[in-house]
Amino acid sequence: MNQDLIWRHFQNESPEVFQQGHGRIRFLVHQVVSRLNSGSAVLNVGTGDGLFVELISQAGMDAHSVDPDEESIARLAAGTGTDGRARVGSLDSIPFLDNSFDAVIVSEVLEHLSDETLGRALAEVDRVLAANGIVAGTVPANENLSEQITVCPCCGEIFHRWGHLQSFDAKRLQVLLSQRFTVETVKEKFLPPWSYLDWKAKSVCVVKNSLLRLGISWPGASLFFAARKR
Repeated sequence: MNQDLIWRHFQNESPEVFQQGHGRIRFLVHQVVSRLNSGSAVLNVGTGDGLFVELISQAGMDAHSVDPDEESIARLAAGTGTDGRARVGSLDSIPFLDNSFDAVIVSEVLEHLSDETLGRALAEVDRVLAANGIVAGTVPANENLSEQITVCPCCGEIFHRWGHLQSFDAKRLQVLLSQRFTVETVKEKFLPPWSYLDWKAKSVCVVKNSLLRLGISWPGASLFFAARKR
């Protein structure tokens, strides 16, 4: 399975799919802004439809991006004016210098990595973070990977439809991050695209988040995490 081909398609041919993640992106921007001073350097891993860079720049942050797809990076740089600060690269080989960023955002990324790549990726995040810098992001909560397995009708390859290789619960994520960082929080959140919902769907979301606070999980929730460089 070539994950780069999956995301090349969605980022360049069907960017509207990322509207489902707008609630998550706005939540992450709020979390970053509440933790950092204006002018802080923030690296976002993966371009999506460019909303994170747009919002974090409007908040007064120095926005940078990395993505493996050259076309996606070119589109982002042209649309947001971040030419030179948006670069082709991967999380396990970040094309920026040591201690470059006050925050690195890895939202819906870690679940795409193999066990081997996951270790290298977190080491790279540690490398590019400045002293006391923050790594923050989300992963799907308690995902049953088998529920999204599909088969290619051309070659017969069996794969997860979104390219997920990892499933995380709060305990596993906490242990993983604590190997390199001081963990501030790992908590389950339901982060829907609020601005696209009608009143009935918004009411359902409020109820779901209320139940999450009571420890009752729901399919489709995310695990939000934030940790600091030691």
